[in-house]
Amino acid sequence: MQVVKSQADKYENIKGDAGEEIIFTMSAIKQVSYCLDNLIFNLASMSDYVGNYLGLFIYGSKFQTIKWNGLVNKTNQIYKEHDFGSIVSSEHKDWFTRLHSFRGDIIHRKAIMVEVKGFTNTRMMPEPVDSLEFIINDSLKKYFHMIRSEKDISVVECAHRFTERTIAGLSNLLKSAESIDIREPNA
Repeated sequence: MQVVKSQADKYENIKGDAGEEIIFTMSAIKQVSYCLDNLIFNLASMSDYVGNYLGLFIYGSKFQTIKWNGLVNKTNQIYKEHDFGSIVSSEHKDWFTRLHSFRGDIIHRKAIMVEVKGFTNTRMMPEPVDSLEFIINDSLKKYFHMIRSEKDISVVECAHRFTERTIAGLSNLLKSAESIDIREPNA
């Protein structure tokens, strides 16, 4: 996430003016939060696209727009006892439900802001910090078990883990789908 490094570098150039540092910090928190939200939103959307692809590939043209939840539901009906069905259920339960839940909250509720380590945004007298170190807050940790117990996990590390986990889950799903004989009646 280049934006994190960019914001930290810009902060170094305004050192000395506490008011400007505080205003910049608050603005940078919003920008980095938006970028992380955007990444997570798009990771969840990627699972919808894979759901559409597998819906078409496995179930036929009537199911080419079933998205992620439609794929999970249809697979539970047709392939519950197959390895593919087990993998879909497992990936859904262990990871993709969390991504979709967070995406829904971004859309319907509010953004969850990242934090700057050591920065406390009090109304009366916020204090500037020596440097901008963006970390994940406890509100975001509630959604994702893989970072829940981590203290001061950086935004970049979080983005890296979420991306890796999503790609690994979708790869696992696509590999498993290869074992399905699509010549069998399935709809």
